[in-house]
Amino acid sequence: MPEEDVILDRMHEVFNEDLGEHQLINENFDNLYHYTSIQGLEGIVTYGCFWVTHVKFMNDSSENSYFWGVLKEVIDDFAKMHPENSVRKGFVAELNKVMDIHTKVMNVINHYVLSFSTQSDSLSMWNYYGKNDGYCLGFSKNEIIEVMNKLNDDKNVDLVLTAQVIYDKEVQVNILRNELENVYKWFLENKDNNQWKDINNRAFSRGIASYAIERFATYASFFKHPAFRDEGEFRVYIRQTMFDNPANYRPYQGIIIPYIKVNIKKNNEEIPLESINVGPLIKHDLAVEGLERWLSTQSLTKPIDEIKLTQSNIPIRF
Repeated sequence: MPEEDVILDRMHEVFNEDLGEHQLINENFDNLYHYTSIQGLEGIVTYGCFWVTHVKFMNDSSENSYFWGVLKEVIDDFAKMHPENSVRKGFVAELNKVMDIHTKVMNVINHYVLSFSTQSDSLSMWNYYGKNDGYCLGFSKNEIIEVMNKLNDDKNVDLVLTAQVIYDKEVQVNILRNELENVYKWFLENKDNNQWKDINNRAFSRGIASYAIERFATYASFFKHPAFRDEGEFRVYIRQTMFDNPANYRPYQGIIIPYIKVNIKKNNEEIPLESINVGPLIKHDLAVEGLERWLSTQSLTKPIDEIKLTQSNIPIRF
């Protein structure tokens, strides 16, 4: 590896360390809920396996474009604050160049999202995920996060983040504005640092812009249009490394969707299940009893009598 590339890699590490953790929201509540079909219920409980969907194939058609639109607004506002400042102007130009490239490269990067909800009986979630045979599985939030964070030890995983989805545009803008201000401050403080003296000015500016856009892009999976607020979504974001990570594929509503499998079994044998809520369109009197009988044959972290089995309280017929 050329010496300049080694220095740029080191600069990337220092940049990430100095910027610190992402400004995500993770409120204090006990449980997370996953809405799925009866087939999904079986796969999760019997095999401990979640199918985690590629971010481009999520239910919100604006999933990708919405975020980049908000980021563009933030960068444009940042540029207008001191238009006479040539250093600031040049930095913004680099950001815009890198952002244009990054939005094209996004198609080949492996980003996957696993969706939970903070609500155990949501009509909008039943409508989209449950259909006519839906079930809502409740899990301990802390246990799910613990299992997901272990994915960081997987050589095929580059980054795992867990947090609530943010629907308030004002909050989204403030987060990105703070991130951009922090990045620009780091840029100014380090552009004449002897530690990076062997990197030419253009490579330095382009490097910081690239690191910044990469960092900002992780928010894309946690910012959604306000119209989706009712979902109360909590997400697990998984970014795989670039190479040698073939996806699985499944048919869904007439298209083929890429996904990866994530195992949530504790100690490779038990499922940290807390509750199951039967969907509002399943009217059969034996639905809960059938669940109880079946669960008694599965390997769970709790005894069957400690798992809450309920029927949805939403009064709909079809």
